Amino acid sequence: MDITSETRTIDQLVPISGSDSYFIPLYQRNYSWKNEQIDQLFADIRYEDENYYVGNLLVVPHEQQGKNIPDAYDVIDGQQRLTTVSLFLLAIWQRAQEISNDENTSRDDIMKTGTIQSDIKRRLIFNNSDDALEPRLHLLEEDDTVYRSLLRVLNRNEPGRTGRTAFAKRYGYIRKLFGADAFPTIGELDKFYEKLLKVTILRIHVPDVTDAFNVFSSMNSKGLPLTLVDLLKAEFISDAGEYLDRKAEETTNQWIALSETLSRDGEPDTGITTQFLLNNWDAFESEDNRSITKSSALKLYRSRIRQYYSEKRSDYLSILQERAGIYAQILCLPEHEHHDQTIAKRLKALVQLESTQSYPLLMELLGDPGLELEDTLPQILDYLIAFYVRRNITLVPKSSNIRARIIRLTRELKQHKYTGIAALNLIRNGEGDIQGLNAISVDDNVLRTTLCTQGIYDKNKATTRFVLIDLERRLPGEGIVSKARPDTFDDFVKNSTKQRRWSIEHILPEGNLPDTWNNAISPDNPDQAKEIQAECVHLIGNLTLTPYNSELGQRTFDEKKRYKDPTSSDITGLAMPLKINVSIPDVENGETLESKTTWTADDIKRRSAWFADQIAQLYSLN
Repeated sequence: MDITSETRTIDQLVPISGSDSYFIPLYQRNYSWKNEQIDQLFADIRYEDENYYVGNLLVVPHEQQGKNIPDAYDVIDGQQRLTTVSLFLLAIWQRAQEISNDENTSRDDIMKTGTIQSDIKRRLIFNNSDDALEPRLHLLEEDDTVYRSLLRVLNRNEPGRTGRTAFAKRYGYIRKLFGADAFPTIGELDKFYEKLLKVTILRIHVPDVTDAFNVFSSMNSKGLPLTLVDLLKAEFISDAGEYLDRKAEETTNQWIALSETLSRDGEPDTGITTQFLLNNWDAFESEDNRSITKSSALKLYRSRIRQYYSEKRSDYLSILQERAGIYAQILCLPEHEHHDQTIAKRLKALVQLESTQSYPLLMELLGDPGLELEDTLPQILDYLIAFYVRRNITLVPKSSNIRARIIRLTRELKQHKYTGIAALNLIRNGEGDIQGLNAISVDDNVLRTTLCTQGIYDKNKATTRFVLIDLERRLPGEGIVSKARPDTFDDFVKNSTKQRRWSIEHILPEGNLPDTWNNAISPDNPDQAKEIQAECVHLIGNLTLTPYNSELGQRTFDEKKRYKDPTSSDITGLAMPLKINVSIPDVENGETLESKTTWTADDIKRRSAWFADQIAQLYSLN
C-alpha cells in the first residue's frame, strides 16, 4: 500500500494559486456538524497557539470517466473540518465586506479588506463567471446547491435562495460567530484569518478507496466513522453507472430500499447492514471455510460487483435486496417476521440466545428452496436452540469454533443439497470427515455439573431469561397462563420498548444481606453468609420469574413468598402458580410452598439439580 502523508497548512490546502480541489464522494454523509463542534473549532483557532493541529485529511485520487484528475482528491475522512474551514473563510469575506461598507472605516482599512477578500475568493473558487462558478470544494448535491448559492457573494452578487436546510442554518450560525461583536475591526478579523491559514492538518494520500478504508479503520477519528456500508454504496453507484448506464438516483433508491429492510424503528442501522454483508458473503458467495473479515470485505465485494455488472448478469443489488429480506427474517426485524409463526417463534429464540455464529447457515436454510425443508426446518431450529442453550450455559465451544464449524456445514449443505431430514442429520452429526455440531457440544453430564456448580445469571442474563420462560411454557402441569390470564412473559412495561414486564428474581438476594438473611442461610455462623451467598446467588436454583413491578428486593423469604402487588392485590411473589416455582419446596421430604418458611444453600443446590434434569431433557441434542 503506497501511503504518503504530509503536514499541510490551510494556506497550502486551499492556496491562492494552484488547482487543488476536493470532492465529497456520494457514499459520504451530508455536512453534519452541529453548533457545538463548530464552536470548538472556532475557539481552538482563536485561542490556541499558531500552527494548531486540527486532525487528519484522508484522501484518494478523484476520478472522472475512469481517469485520475490532477490535484483533485476524494475526501474519505476530514470532510466536516474541511467544509467548516471553507465556511469560516466565506464568513470572514462577508464580515470584511461589512467593515468595508462602514462609512467610518479608514481608506487603509478598506484596502486591507480588499486584500483579504481577494485572497479568500481565490481560495474558494477558480473563476469569476457567475454562470460557471467553480468551487474548490465540491459537496454532496443538497449541500452543494446551498454552498454555490452562498458563494455568489464573492462576485458581488446577492446569494441565491438557500431555504431552511441544515447546511444553511449551520452557516447562519457561523456568520453570527464572525459578527461585529467578535470582530469589530479589520485588524481583529485579519488576526483570526492569519491564524486560520496557519492551522495544520495531516493530509494522508492513499491510492484507492479500499486502502483508504483500511487506513481509516485503524485511525482514531473524532468524526462519524466511514463504514463498509458507505463504501459499497459508492461502488454500486459507480459500477451501475459505468457498466449498466444506470443513473445514480436509481441505484441510490435501490440501496435505500435495502437499508430500510435492515432497519429498526424506521431508522437504517449501519451495524445490521454490515453484519448482513459479512454473513451474506459467508453464506452465498464464498467457497472458503474461513469467515470473511471487514478489512477484506470491501475488496471482495468490489470484485464481485464488477463481475456481475461487467458481464451484464442479473442485477447484484437486487439479489442483495432479496437476501436482506431473509436476513431481516432471521433477526425478526419489524414487518419482516417469517410468515410461518412456528418458524418466527424459533427464530426469535435464536436471536435471544445471541446465536450470531449460525447466521450463514440460517441464511442458506431459509434462502435455498431446493433444500425442501418445509417439514424439517422447525426441527433444525429446535436443534440449534438446544445447542445454543447448552453452549451459553457452559461457554463451550468457543464462538470462533462454532463459526468455523457452521461455515463448513453451510458449504457442504449448499454443495450437495442435503434435503429434509438429511439436512438435520448433517448439522447434528456431520457426514464423512465433516463433523456436525454434536461433536463440539457438551454432553449431559457436563451440562448438569455446570448448572449445579456455576452461576448462570452472571454469565448470560439473556440466556437465563430465555431458559426460565421457555421452561415455564413447556413444562407439564398447570401454570399461571390460562384462558383468563394470557401469556405476557415477552411483554414490555406500558409505554416502554426496553423494560420487560417480567424480570428475573434472586430468591436469596444480591448485594449486602440484612441480618435476617445472614441468619437464615448461615444460622450457626452468620459471618460465613457472604461466602455462601457468593457461591449460590447466581445458581439457577436461586432464580425465578416475577412481574417487573413486584419490588421483592431484600425482603425475607416468607415476605417474598406472600408478596402482593399493591396496585391490584394479585400475588406476585413466590406463591404465584408458576411451574418453575413448584420446585421451591422439598416435595420429596413433605414440604409444600405454603409450609416452607426458610431458604438455604441446600435448597438452592437441590433446586439447581432439578433444573439441570429439566434442561438436559428439554434441550437434548439427539
